[in-house]
Amino acid sequence: AFFKPLLEVSQNGMPRWTGKKYWGTDESWEFVHSLAGRPFLERLLPADVAVRKLTVWSPYFSGDLAGFLDKLRSTRNQPGLSVQIVPDLLDGRVRTSWRDAIELQLQSGRLSFHPNKVERHANSEMCHAKIWVTATQMAVGSWNCTGPGSNILVPGPDGFSDNNIEAGMLLGQTSSLGGLIGDKIAAQLPAA
Repeated sequence: AFFKPLLEVSQNGMPRWTGKKYWGTDESWEFVHSLAGRPFLERLLPADVAVRKLTVWSPYFSGDLAGFLDKLRSTRNQPGLSVQIVPDLLDGRVRTSWRDAIELQLQSGRLSFHPNKVERHANSEMCHAKIWVTATQMAVGSWNCTGPGSNILVPGPDGFSDNNIEAGMLLGQTSSLGGLIGDKIAAQLPAA
């Protein structure tokens, strides 16, 4: 329903799908986007269910990553949430700025960085994947680990927020996908 009008206007027609087909009556998944219904994080991190661990694959991060994660924890009522970041590194560095608050979250175990155990293809300059995983759900879509990318920003004085338009699939699952991340690494971050 979301893509069909776009594909018809572009005259590309409906694509041939391979692999599992996710239809509207299949309750194992949900198409989530910024323009309708409950926001992505409300679905992934319900405020009435304690989520202990979140693993995020993303190439881009908030300039104040610790502040973003604190805001995510508070807005979703997840004070004990531990976040494992699997970054796409740029010249060996995470795309965010170093702040003392990051060190505090690293020391407390509320934040950790991990390498991606999936080998990058030689023709690929970056891993553009955005995957958010909890013990019961996996989101695969366009949500970067930023305020605008996760639609966590509230409207400003003008009544608008700077949230991006994002979309993806939210899949019910029971695996942590822990086998796809490596042991903790020391994150190389540029100075703020």
